Amino acid sequence: MTTRSDFPSGLSVCMVSVMLIVLRHGQTQWNVEPRRCQGQLPVELNDVGRRQALEVADSMDMPDVLYSSHLLRARQTAEILIESIAKRTSAPIPEHRIDERLAEVHCGEWQGEWFDDLKKRYPEAWQSLSKDELVFRFPGGESFAQVLERFRESLTELDRIHSEATVLVVTHG
Repeated sequence: MTTRSDFPSGLSVCMVSVMLIVLRHGQTQWNVEPRRCQGQLPVELNDVGRRQALEVADSMDMPDVLYSSHLLRARQTAEILIESIAKRTSAPIPEHRIDERLAEVHCGEWQGEWFDDLKKRYPEAWQSLSKDELVFRFPGGESFAQVLERFRESLTELDRIHSEATVLVVTHG
């Protein structure tokens, strides 16, 4: 594994030797206008999100290893993908491993709120988020820099444990 740390804000990126396929979960109703702040709430896929997972599965082979966030929308996407690939290919289904480090940013007090309402109620905080989202920390939650760090830790571990494997990771965007 190679690590590069010359990125802004002291963030580092790891380059892994596994074949890594990273997918964002399918659409939820909260992703549709008017949007809500999902954060780490248990929001399920909508019909479009389930179709999206099926469409992606049509173009994939079965991975050796499957990981996802513990959040419902990522788990549902992973399960739809794997079940669909298994039906099409008859390949053995890998164990579905959960890694909480792959979770969406924890939006603290903003979770579940409508974005339009947040912009009106917290204009200074919203401006700060818009200006530098890596540094902004959600009230009672975490920053995107913290999310990137835990994600990097997870990928580093995946590289160490599963070298030479094809690993599917279903996470958030």
